[in-house]
Amino acid sequence: MRYGCVFLILSSTLIGSCLMLEHATAQVNVSGIIQTFTSKDRPVRNVTVTNSSDTPIYVKVDVEQATDLLAESTTYAPSTDLLVSPKNLSIGPRGQRAIRLLLKQPVADQERVFRVLLIPQTTEFESGEKKVVSKGGRNLQLQVLTGVGMLIFVEPRTVVTELSIIKDSKGVVISNKGNVQALISPGAACPVNVALTDEEQFLASKIKTQAALVKEKGCVATPTTRLYAGANATISIPSGYRWYAKKRFSSYGEYQPVVLEP
Repeated sequence: MRYGCVFLILSSTLIGSCLMLEHATAQVNVSGIIQTFTSKDRPVRNVTVTNSSDTPIYVKVDVEQATDLLAESTTYAPSTDLLVSPKNLSIGPRGQRAIRLLLKQPVADQERVFRVLLIPQTTEFESGEKKVVSKGGRNLQLQVLTGVGMLIFVEPRTVVTELSIIKDSKGVVISNKGNVQALISPGAACPVNVALTDEEQFLASKIKTQAALVKEKGCVATPTTRLYAGANATISIPSGYRWYAKKRFSSYGEYQPVVLEP
């Protein structure tokens, strides 16, 4: 799963959005889309930024911090607690540059989440797919510039991992009672007479192989779900179905299988 950004230029106006994408083809790419700082890490990390296009790219870097991780829609605000250098960079065709992440504030009692946006610049940026859009009898030129966003997690001093997974009338109810984010992989809810092997459970946990497997077995696909500390989520599954998925704490922990009986 990629964290991608798409920027549109329409009549000199830049419109941008960043979202989780199954497949994100960007002219700007980074060596690690998700980074985690632990209490044992040095507060400095280098990341390689690559230009996958055949023309020079000019990039501006913005840093934002999540302000309410338990809100229905996570909001971000500009932050100086995580510094990125350089803040503006140019990368030659098919070239690469290193940027440095510096955690200004040390780890605390609560997990913190930052978003680093690498935004193509409209003034000197010359690559991107151009299209002509008709509006009100006029032709407007539209240019699609693709950048990328990174998620940066800063773990608390002492990590607590506790996840409650139960079944009720609405489906699978998951509660993160720990103090770091947890990730539920794509999964499959299958009729009680269908038992998935270990290999099939692995295929169900990968977005590229999930659809074909559930169609073959008569199962129902379930989505990826990220839960920050204190968050709850419900995954709908048919009544009487067995649920297969995988869970992981933090962004670098090992996935563990989850099987919930009907």
